[in-house]
Amino acid sequence: MSLADPVPAFTEAVSGAVPVPEPGDAADSLVLEDLTEDVDLRYHAVVPPGPGLGDHNTYDSTFSDAEGTVLGTLEGAGWKVLVRESDGHLMSFYTERAVFPDGEIRTTGWVDVQAILEGKWQSLYAVGISGRYLGLVGTRDLKGEIPRKRFRANFKLYRQG
Repeated sequence: MSLADPVPAFTEAVSGAVPVPEPGDAADSLVLEDLTEDVDLRYHAVVPPGPGLGDHNTYDSTFSDAEGTVLGTLEGAGWKVLVRESDGHLMSFYTERAVFPDGEIRTTGWVDVQAILEGKWQSLYAVGISGRYLGLVGTRDLKGEIPRKRFRANFKLYRQG
């Protein structure tokens, strides 16, 4: 499955192929904090070395806990598409697919490139689309630790309604 593929979980859930968690069970939330995200980034700069307007990237990541246990993987893409008028910061639009053994999460949103390079926290919207995460919504937070190589990451998703 690639980022461009349609999301099958909703159709599968309606057909009964995927069990939908009931409110009140352990699937009411996912909170993973202080994860290490190691990134294999493929950066394409319009004017090397970047960053600049028009640059784009694709990447694969692994998430691990404090003990070094890999908890999940991620594939993503980002495009540096505008300069914010209020402060002149370059803004990137991102979309990602995070896969854990018990479900999948999709993320999307804006990242302030200046802020991430300065090690400041940024948040993307996150939606659980399969497994025990189906229907959970929240954020994926990230903070640069080693530019373009390592991040701190959090996932905070909750059942709504």
